Amino acid sequence: MKRASRHSQSLIFWLLATLAFQLGVYVYLDRVLLAPAPFEIRKDENIPESVASGRVYYSSSRKYMAVVKDDLVEIYSMPGRQLTRLVDTEEKKSLLF
Repeated sequence: MKRASRHSQSLIFWLLATLAFQLGVYVYLDRVLLAPAPFEIRKDENIPESVASGRVYYSSSRKYMAVVKDDLVEIYSMPGRQLTRLVDTEEKKSLLF
């Protein structure tokens, strides 16, 4: 009977160890490896108010700027602030673009 008890304890130990390992891998993947990169949010004072009436985001290379409004995302190429693309989000809220 002691042998069966030892095997049960060993099985429970390894099951808990495996569960803890899987939890650690999940947390690492979720919080560190696959975490979204933070956006740079800067207000550019040189942009006319008609263009900057929303949240302004810049690409990491600073080649593009996006103005996010409630129902529209406007993407500009930066050297001359030329409108490159309009994305209509309708009733959806834009989190990433």
